[in-house]
Amino acid sequence: MLLRMQPLECAARLFAEAAGAYAALQPGERQQQAPIAPAHCPWFMGKLLMVLLQLVLQVCEHNNPALWQITAVLRKSCVLEHAGRLLLALGFLARPDARLGMLSTLLESYTHACTLYERLDYEQGSAEQDVVVADFCEALSGRCVRHVVLVHGLAALCAADGGPSYGEVLAAVPIAGAGGMFAFNLRRRHGRQQLSPLLTRALMKALVLSCDAGPPGRRASVALLLRLVRLALASARVWNAHPLAAAGAAAAATAAFDAAAAEECIPPGLQLPPRPHEERLELVLTPDDSPDVAAASLREVLEVLLDQLEGRPWGSCAWAAEAGAEWWRLAPAVALETMRWACASTARQMGELLLMALRDMPPVADGLPPAPPLQLACALAGGLLPCLEHLLRRAGEQPACPEGQVVAGLLASPSAGDILQRLLAYGEPRQAAALVATVAKLLRRMDPSAVNVREITLEEEGPAKLHGVTMHIAFQMLSSGQHLVGRGFGGGGTATAGGAGGDGGRCDSGGGGAKRLPGQQQQQQQQLQQQQLQQQQLQHRAMMRLVVCEWLPPLSRLFLAAMALDSACLGRGATIEDDGPLQVIWLLLRALCSHCHCHGAGSGYGSQWRALVVDEACAVPLMGVSLRLAQRPGGGAPAGFLHTADHLPELLDTCRAVLLACPEAVGTAACATAAVGAPGSQAPVGSGGAAFDPASASRRFGWRPELLSGLLPEGATPRLDDRSRFACLAEALAARLKSWIADGGVPEGTDATFYVPDTALRGAPTLTDLRGALRTCSHRGCVSLAGGSEADARLQACWGGCGATWYCCRECQAAHWRVGHKQECAARRA
Repeated sequence: MLLRMQPLECAARLFAEAAGAYAALQPGERQQQAPIAPAHCPWFMGKLLMVLLQLVLQVCEHNNPALWQITAVLRKSCVLEHAGRLLLALGFLARPDARLGMLSTLLESYTHACTLYERLDYEQGSAEQDVVVADFCEALSGRCVRHVVLVHGLAALCAADGGPSYGEVLAAVPIAGAGGMFAFNLRRRHGRQQLSPLLTRALMKALVLSCDAGPPGRRASVALLLRLVRLALASARVWNAHPLAAAGAAAAATAAFDAAAAEECIPPGLQLPPRPHEERLELVLTPDDSPDVAAASLREVLEVLLDQLEGRPWGSCAWAAEAGAEWWRLAPAVALETMRWACASTARQMGELLLMALRDMPPVADGLPPAPPLQLACALAGGLLPCLEHLLRRAGEQPACPEGQVVAGLLASPSAGDILQRLLAYGEPRQAAALVATVAKLLRRMDPSAVNVREITLEEEGPAKLHGVTMHIAFQMLSSGQHLVGRGFGGGGTATAGGAGGDGGRCDSGGGGAKRLPGQQQQQQQQLQQQQLQQQQLQHRAMMRLVVCEWLPPLSRLFLAAMALDSACLGRGATIEDDGPLQVIWLLLRALCSHCHCHGAGSGYGSQWRALVVDEACAVPLMGVSLRLAQRPGGGAPAGFLHTADHLPELLDTCRAVLLACPEAVGTAACATAAVGAPGSQAPVGSGGAAFDPASASRRFGWRPELLSGLLPEGATPRLDDRSRFACLAEALAARLKSWIADGGVPEGTDATFYVPDTALRGAPTLTDLRGALRTCSHRGCVSLAGGSEADARLQACWGGCGATWYCCRECQAAHWRVGHKQECAARRA
């Protein structure tokens, strides 16, 4: 129909005739409001244009083969350009409100046409289609229609933020308000009024096209798009401060439309009486429009900047670098303050937008430079680190909220580990430590029944999405930190604000005002760069060690509870990835065991790490349940899912490390398990978090000698070759357990014998030093996410007066007392 009956060409001729007729009116005739001809009624013309564009969009949605022909007709007819010329002609009338009847339909039609252009630009393939798309872009950038959209949008922006008008006279341009079937003028309104979403979205589309073709050009378009973002952010802050007003925003817009319609019925010569105590006009976007406009404008600005730079560094173009810094000042605030009103897709796109802005950085494995890249420095200066923590805390309390979608869009990617490492390495230490503590609380809150111990999967939808993302980033970070952990945590202390080298970095000329030679200046600059590099490396290592110490214990408990709850299903011969999450946990446990006994590393050094491995990480029952899931097939039962050639050596190496580092804990648990009998008669371990009971888990999953022997094939004997090394180790560990069970416990004088060279731990920080970057709740099972950041949490001193522990609430203090702090507190006071 759109091709045979030629409605687009007919509408274009009708618009052209009406525009000429209205433009030819004499000054005395412009007072009348009636159209020159019934067919030239602006309301009728606007409805005609909207119906035609809706038909074109329906063709587009159904993938009709005639779409490209219809697009060519739409471009050749210049119907949008003639509609814009008609609106300009309507501006000659005495009252500008006469053209608002058609303005809203033109704005909606222009937005739809721009959406059609974006789809065609994405789907183009042949040379003929490329020509059609280029011509269509030129038609959308026509002088009249573009002038109408830009002028009305700029008038609304200037009235809202008081910014520059760039030489345009906008006092007589009406401002389209939201509510009702058509736009209405907000010029004579007062108080808080809502702008029409059609106006802001059409302005956004026009600015995007202006970046590629026609004025105002890239730089001015980016500046206007950033003004749109600031307006959307200010509007969201208004609605955040008045959530009840936001709930009634639609009703308020309708009431404003009715009031404006009543005023339009008043004859032009009659003046309205002044309203007493009129409020200043405050223009805001609607609650639903604020996040969409902010996210879409940020996306367009970022695409323009990336295209302008074309792979060059961010500082290579002055205006682009300035716009990039402003982008990062706005983006974290938009993600934090406007996404509350966003739908799931918009929130997810906002997270992906943040991810896209952090691309094109070398991987962390290649080493980190002394100073962060410019885009990362702008992101940190804009507050990305506390913003990410705040989003995680909101998503943890309400997993289905839009903030959870922002987190998923940013962190559900293969590069999430590198991004977090950079944020922790270059960010403010307290903010970085607060983010680490928040993720640790999210891990403690997870449900063990939803954990897949074989592999880390990302759920597509629902509250489980946050759980998958949290596990994803946790294991990415722990896997990335293996090279730092595996060297024994040695090689430097924690990061400090004063630098790494003390006074060693000074380069005195010795002569007061004496001039430095070029060689001396170069040497001083090299020393300064070396200091910066050392300081950055210190903070990177300290934060990665803190990640291991804070995240490994809840992960270990979580996997222990998950395997205990579903041990029957896990033992049915299922396979597991060679580099699965359990192998990461085992590797880090072996590294931590190297710290449990070290002579000369400081008083109490080993006991701190032993408490982390035994009490917090529950390494003994974790390896106990792992042994049960690695048994050989026999008696009609299949092999455990850990009974593979890749996992048995690592499993035994980890058991050896735990036994040698914490013999008393292993022996006590083995004797308790042997005394109570088979583990199948015991009560379930329960869920993770604060309700987890390590004592019951140790009694249920203590090591048994037959479990170690059950790792070997039936009737196998140990041999001294590489293939059977694990068999010898299994027999040796089983013999050690048998002797301890026969003796009723570990003989006195048996101490941790894990050998670590003294040089490996020389200068290594203690666990207290690592956790001293930020004071948090002393209860290791705390899962409270109240407030916006761990760095801002108000902590209460221990009510026992020991002065060594601090708590976020009375519940955490009571729970800490129940797990043993009551006795420690009394001992400290004594």
